[in-house]
Order: sequence, then C-alpha cells, then structure tokens
Amino acid sequence: MKTNVEKQLQEMQKAQKEQNNLMRYESQKLDKGKAWLLFLLLGWSYGYRNQMGKQIFFYLTLGGLGLWTLYVLFTLNSAIERYNTRLYNKIVKNIAI
Repeated sequence: MKTNVEKQLQEMQKAQKEQNNLMRYESQKLDKGKAWLLFLLLGWSYGYRNQMGKQIFFYLTLGGLGLWTLYVLFTLNSAIERYNTRLYNKIVKNIAI
C-alpha cells in the first residue's frame, strides 16, 4: 500500500512530465507569422514544415509555374495549424502518428 508521500511524489512527477512535454511543444511549434514571412520573401513554406523534398520540388518547378504558389497562398494557415495539431498530439498526448 502506498503512503501519502509516495502518492504525492508520483503526482508531482506526472505534473513535471506534463509541463516538460508542454514546454517541448511550445519550443517546436510553428509560428504563422514566420511562415508567411518566409513564404512571401523566399518562397519557403514546405521547408519550414520539415518537408524538404516538396520544398526542393517547389523551387525546381518555379512554384508549379505559379499555380502551386497560389495553392500555398490559400492553404498555408491551415497547413501550419495541422502541423501544430499533429505535433501537439505527438508530444503532449504521447500519441504516435
């Protein structure tokens, strides 16, 4: 049977782990402002989301001759939100993707 001290210690360890996971998420999540700035100045959107293959292809095709660029203009915010949601689920909730 566990004593009150052991129970409190376990609760504190669990709270510390949750706080560490949240801090890790906050340090790794993507910022929409940075994403837009990088995209508008450098055409850098997929690289920011760790999709280097797509980013290289984006450059090689000159942004899909403009069509791919238009697509990114309308979907960048939701792509960042999806990335951050997956990251949250992976880190904070410890759910494998």
